[in-house]
Amino acid sequence: MLKTIWSQIWNERKSNVYLFVELLLISVICWFCVDFLFVKGSIYCQPKGFDVSNCYSIKFGVVQSESTMYDKDAGEPSLEDLLKIIDRLKVHPDVESLAVSYGAKPYKWTIAQSTYTSLSDTLITGQVETKRVTPEYFTVFRIHGNAGESPEEITERFKTLPSDAICGTSQLIQSKEKDVSTLDVNDFLNTVFSIRKESRLAMVVNNIKNRDTDPRYSNSIFIPFSFQDLGRDFLGSEISFRVKANRNNAFAEQIKQGLQQDYRAGNIIVKQIESYESMQDQMHLGIQRESKNYFFGILFLLVNIVLGLLGIFWFRTQQRRCELALFMVVGASRIHIFLRLIVEGVLLLTLATLPAMALDYMIATNELTTLYQDTYLTPLRFAATVGITYLLMLVMIVVGIGIPAWRAMQIEPAEALHEE
Repeated sequence: MLKTIWSQIWNERKSNVYLFVELLLISVICWFCVDFLFVKGSIYCQPKGFDVSNCYSIKFGVVQSESTMYDKDAGEPSLEDLLKIIDRLKVHPDVESLAVSYGAKPYKWTIAQSTYTSLSDTLITGQVETKRVTPEYFTVFRIHGNAGESPEEITERFKTLPSDAICGTSQLIQSKEKDVSTLDVNDFLNTVFSIRKESRLAMVVNNIKNRDTDPRYSNSIFIPFSFQDLGRDFLGSEISFRVKANRNNAFAEQIKQGLQQDYRAGNIIVKQIESYESMQDQMHLGIQRESKNYFFGILFLLVNIVLGLLGIFWFRTQQRRCELALFMVVGASRIHIFLRLIVEGVLLLTLATLPAMALDYMIATNELTTLYQDTYLTPLRFAATVGITYLLMLVMIVVGIGIPAWRAMQIEPAEALHEE
């Protein structure tokens, strides 16, 4: 059967060459669309490494001397006043945990970066984000250890971190020639990095993202926070806390009602309290709108391509009614004819897919696709997108051939030949 079909394809090569070119172009365009949707879906499903549910951020303000609320006896705002407010929040019955940080706040556009290099492996180098945090930071945002440690365990270990030690994400040990997924993180513990000063990697936590839509995880290190490092800019510190799950809504209303009265010390007041979930929505509003436009545009193009492919084979099969009737006249069964047409379509698709894969590879290697995890091409991604494209086109070809062919074979051969 295959030999006969190959002979027929070759004998009809003049008409089949146009179909081959169409399938080739459709396959490449369809693959590009599938690759885009595949990357966006992978990014969306990728864990971001932290949890901001029931978490809040506080912004502080200073009462100006011209204001009627100004306390002349308190004088200039001081660190002691700020610590009083923090202590009050810590003992609030609805607060589960509270952390102070600098440059570590999730969903923040600005980040502090430094260059780092491993002194034992110079291939491990790049830019790193420095996050100054108190130990409770890992509990507030539910950050787990790379070896499966709970946030509470990471918090306790961070409390005993030596002054020359750092905590880093798994992304930190990824080199230019090695994939972090194939490495044993324990082999890199106690590795000395040059980051402003020599620092020893003592702890490793799961990878984290700055934003949910980031195509890659951030290179991050965590070092102990100290108000002394900020000097007079102590009000620039980031106060984050997690509320008990069953008290989230009640706490939000309660804290807003008593914001100015209960959480004021000297001339420092709590200016604003905002949930991280609302910050997440605000940050992603513009990004999501743009992503949706791209998504629906690509989806619309993909649907048109698929329907066009369906129409090509539908019309092609409809034109071959006389040929199908002749097959039935010479004694071929309907099932045999049906399978013959399907196999012919599959062979044409397979022939077009092989050179299309070469074009797909060239497009990816020339970095014309979407960036994902620091690369435009991985074997798994390429195989998955090519496979999805092939299956999608295969379904449309089978439908485009199967329905008109089956309907044509329900007509008596004599009637079909008479119409021709």
